[in-house]
Amino acid sequence: MAGRGRGATLSELEGCVLGLVWRDGPCTPYAVRRELRGSPNPHWGHSAGSIYPVFRRLEKASLISAEPHATGARKGFHYRVTAAGRRALRRWLGPPVSELSAALPPDPLRTRMAFLGVLEKTEQLAFLDSARSRIEEQLERVDPYRTRFAHDPHARLVSDGAAATIRTRLDWIHAAGRALGQRPPRSSRKEPPDAG
Repeated sequence: MAGRGRGATLSELEGCVLGLVWRDGPCTPYAVRRELRGSPNPHWGHSAGSIYPVFRRLEKASLISAEPHATGARKGFHYRVTAAGRRALRRWLGPPVSELSAALPPDPLRTRMAFLGVLEKTEQLAFLDSARSRIEEQLERVDPYRTRFAHDPHARLVSDGAAATIRTRLDWIHAAGRALGQRPPRSSRKEPPDAG
């Protein structure tokens, strides 16, 4: 968005931050940063340090406005979405859904799978065991979000989608193991409660 003009498309991080300010506003950059850092998606956690510059860009583009706010001796600002910000958020959401939003996302695990041939057979199977374990950990991180947002149907859709994506990745790793002659693992994962 920066340097791209008022009608420009928001980046994913800009759209997410604008959406959080809309949903949770008025709020502080710190509150948004805390929300993203607490996300089970490590992509957002790594973006936490760039939140303050995003707020500056959104404010410069008149998509959010600041109101002075003090908590004790500490002074800061609360932000809320402006009418222009709400329009930008609606454009970012779509419809139509952008090709980028629907495209196959980058996946470091899938990329590494392409080069497993460089490893010995035992190392390949160890790679799959490690990947399975990490994916199961991710599923365990997502489950509390499903409970936390049970009252919010839109947030629940997000957490249900995350859990479904992680389960699909786990199924893919199991299939890769079978393709490489690995015995089915005894999974320690617990099945999540029914999404319904």
